[in-house]
Amino acid sequence: MMNEQRLVKITAVIDQTLVNKVTTALKDAGIEDIYTTVARSPIVKTNTGFLGLFRGNTLDSRPVEVVAFIVPEEQEDDCIKLVTQSGHLDIPGHGSVYSEAVSLEESYGLCKPSKLKVFPVGEVHVFQDLIGICCVVQRGQGDAIARVVLETGSAVPWITYGTGTGVRDKLGLLRITIPAEKEVLTLIAPSWDAEQIMENMIKAGKLDLPGRGFINTFKVRKGVVDTKISVGQNSQAASLEQIIGVIDKIQGGMEWRRNEKNKSTNNSRSFFSGVDLKVVCNEGSGLKLVKSAMAAGASGATIEKRRLLGKAEKDEKYISRAREVCRMTVPADKVEEINKALKEAGATDEGSQAMVYSYPIDKAFTYIKRKA
Repeated sequence: MMNEQRLVKITAVIDQTLVNKVTTALKDAGIEDIYTTVARSPIVKTNTGFLGLFRGNTLDSRPVEVVAFIVPEEQEDDCIKLVTQSGHLDIPGHGSVYSEAVSLEESYGLCKPSKLKVFPVGEVHVFQDLIGICCVVQRGQGDAIARVVLETGSAVPWITYGTGTGVRDKLGLLRITIPAEKEVLTLIAPSWDAEQIMENMIKAGKLDLPGRGFINTFKVRKGVVDTKISVGQNSQAASLEQIIGVIDKIQGGMEWRRNEKNKSTNNSRSFFSGVDLKVVCNEGSGLKLVKSAMAAGASGATIEKRRLLGKAEKDEKYISRAREVCRMTVPADKVEEINKALKEAGATDEGSQAMVYSYPIDKAFTYIKRKA
């Protein structure tokens, strides 16, 4: 680990029409490095037929952007408050924001946590009993998994895109049927629903079959969670999502939504733990760094594109605005060796200008061939 400073990563998923307001507020407050990526958020659309008959539900998507930055732990609450207020995330459908504890492993000189210089005022209602779930599947499979998530009524997923590397090469002839293009579906859910949601996602994505995908949970410290799971004609003065949001505030959390009926999980699944290692580097450097990590024990990676805002927009000598993030799940006892291999491959040099950070994964699942 590079240093012992306690850091948190703030991630916001924001309606595309509101992103500029949020990023402008962050830059004005002193956040120098803001990473963004285009995404979509699947949503249930209620269709009404002729004369209000033949109702049915289909899956639609709304454009969103994922905004992320790293700050010292002591500024966590203020950053969540600033994002919530500037994006009006207390309104259903505007988005979510959450925080995770991260460890900074290696970093190019200009890659460092940002610090707020202007602090927001007022209060924001924040939830704490949350868990994140991330699922990587083949391109085109995300919607089927998103549908089962939306049916729980407790989480709003979003989907980004990436390219897989490593795992396909180990599947022999099967690799020709597995596209390199990936969809990464992420969501934040109440902790009591996470186990059932994860099981539903495994079943919907058939993740217990070879080459179908990978899923893991991750710890969320706190956040503001979107409740907008559907769109359609509303004949009431207030939408269901607005009513739920008000009750959440009155109850002081989402615990009142807990429903123990129809809870069923597969206790025979072989889950495992590890470390989620992320390498954020200049565009075009990711594949080289991933190969060095694989030689040191990583099984593979998903590489996604990122855009860097903030200081990079004004200072030509700063790191490139075109960035990549390589996400790898690795054994905990391999982290030090992989970090060493990344550094030897030039991760912190002028060409890659990388930042490497990690956080623990308590529960993960993918198909693993049983030994004879």
